[in-house]
Amino acid sequence: MAEEGVTLYYVSKQLFNFQKTCDFLANAGLHIRHPNTQLISVRNEKGDESAETKQEKVQEIIHNDKYLGITLWLDSGYRVNWSFSQQDDFFFENFGIAHLEDIEIEEISKFFIKFALQELAEVERGFLGFTLDQYGQTDHYDFREIFEKGNQETLSPFYISDITFLPREKMNRVTLDNESEIIRLNQSFDCIAKNQDLSNYLKTLLKPS
Repeated sequence: MAEEGVTLYYVSKQLFNFQKTCDFLANAGLHIRHPNTQLISVRNEKGDESAETKQEKVQEIIHNDKYLGITLWLDSGYRVNWSFSQQDDFFFENFGIAHLEDIEIEEISKFFIKFALQELAEVERGFLGFTLDQYGQTDHYDFREIFEKGNQETLSPFYISDITFLPREKMNRVTLDNESEIIRLNQSFDCIAKNQDLSNYLKTLLKPS
């Protein structure tokens, strides 16, 4: 499957805007600072935890290290694990939402679809893709392989999650089933939608205002 939860893929971490993303998350009630201590909880690749006081320092770590994890805090008290990983050919950020209540997952899923559309529009060719697996139901597969240079493996429909944004040039790498709907996002990207509710929501965002 894709990384469980929400994942956005980029050509390079240099195209990722940490401060802008923090501001966008705050609008959805996802806070980078602990509500009581105002500290930022971070984890390295070994799982060791520490606390930072400045967002600028966290951004520096993201751009210098191959991996970093951050805890996001919801008003409800639940947590979301936000992580960043640098691969040889791309960079991605992931939001682990498995421990949220169902209603929170539904709301956050719509929020991240809107966010992914914004990133697609702003980053353009530097944006590689987006996957949303609400409840970890997709078969296990390292979805990142579709972005690796020279890899021509075709994906089974069992590996495609609720919502997947892909460059149109990658669509021939995916075998679709009867549950999948293809939605055109722009001249270069399509969405594979297997969740009807999220598909309908995405269409409302794509309608001309």
